[in-house]
Amino acid sequence: MAGPQRITHPLKPSLLIPPVIALAAGSIWVGSQRKSISTLEIEIERLTRHIEQAENLASAEAAKGADPAKTANGQKPINWNEAAKTMQRMHDGGVPDIKAMMRFQTRIMEMDADSLVAAIMEIRALDLPADARASLESMVFGPLVSKDPKLAFDTLSETTDLHNDQMRWQLSHALGEWAGDDPIAAAAWLDEQIASGKLDPKSLDGKSQIRLQFESELIEHLITSDMSAASDRINALPEDQRADVLRRLNAQNIKPENQEEFATLVRNSLPDDEQTRVLTNMASNIAGQGKLENVDTYLDNISATPEERKACVVEAAGESVLRQAWNKQVTGEQIDTMRDWLASHEPDAVDRVTGETLGNAINRGEKTTYEDAEKLVLEYHQSSGSDDLLVGFLDNWQVRQNKEQALALADKITDQEQREKAIQQINDQ
Repeated sequence: MAGPQRITHPLKPSLLIPPVIALAAGSIWVGSQRKSISTLEIEIERLTRHIEQAENLASAEAAKGADPAKTANGQKPINWNEAAKTMQRMHDGGVPDIKAMMRFQTRIMEMDADSLVAAIMEIRALDLPADARASLESMVFGPLVSKDPKLAFDTLSETTDLHNDQMRWQLSHALGEWAGDDPIAAAAWLDEQIASGKLDPKSLDGKSQIRLQFESELIEHLITSDMSAASDRINALPEDQRADVLRRLNAQNIKPENQEEFATLVRNSLPDDEQTRVLTNMASNIAGQGKLENVDTYLDNISATPEERKACVVEAAGESVLRQAWNKQVTGEQIDTMRDWLASHEPDAVDRVTGETLGNAINRGEKTTYEDAEKLVLEYHQSSGSDDLLVGFLDNWQVRQNKEQALALADKITDQEQREKAIQQINDQ
């Protein structure tokens, strides 16, 4: 049978996890199978910033070109067992050899698409734990998707467990890349999988997570190229699954010029009570990228109603701080920026959101401790005297775990009804 027409893509940084991140991402997957995709993306983002020097080193290695003494034919085969051990060491807290990792990943990036397919088949033949094997596969699969997403699908979709969390993420990314080149062909492939029953749900709620993820990748691209097709796909889904798909759309890929189309799709396909939640979710994701002014642009682009604006700014304000809380301790400067922006939109919500955000910061990673958050709460309360600040902070279950300190804060609430309610919640926990 003739092979598929080949579309060769250059390796684009925006589409490929940076070299060392690919290896580290595999390590994250080994120990974090239950994490959500959004959580994984946040961890990868954090890791990226932590090893900037490693990325610079990767660029330097690539700029040197191939070593004449080590041609493609002369190099020793990659030792995938050693790679698996390296990732396990990283997962166990060991410090990786960054230079060795750079050389290793550079070799993978230099392989052509056919060689990458062969490498994946070789990895599958190894006697490795399932998680380790899947992590190695994903490390190779990323470059393959960037070089030739259609080949990735033609070759691997038939032999890959589409319900494996890790490979599902990789394959959905491949579908998105393919849809960027040929959305009609990508949609046809997805429809074939649905018709064949390969994407039938395995969960008790009757939802096929792999189909929802694939649909979101495809619709994300159709929004920019064929709104009619995007509308047809979302409306072909059961009504109780449409919001799941629309919430998965990547804010980075829904450009400002397409935000109006996104909102139109939401409003035309969801019941009223779900529309605001999905529009708010997108606002939060935009805020999580670090620029609250981009939320203002989004709200203007979608012609947000007063109710939608209020919901969006309240959620976006907190997320602008909380996304950073994975990487570093929350500071007063970050909170001040959030408060100033929120005050220009919903001044009555400033103190409540401040308290909630500082409480939630304790749940995000390990950078902000209870003591850190409480200190800021007390500083803001000293200047504002707001009960909302304390109530918002104490509404967090992890804050209430610190019973003695939480009760002391509850005693500062001036409104008797709210004070008694907060004390009861703390004692009941």
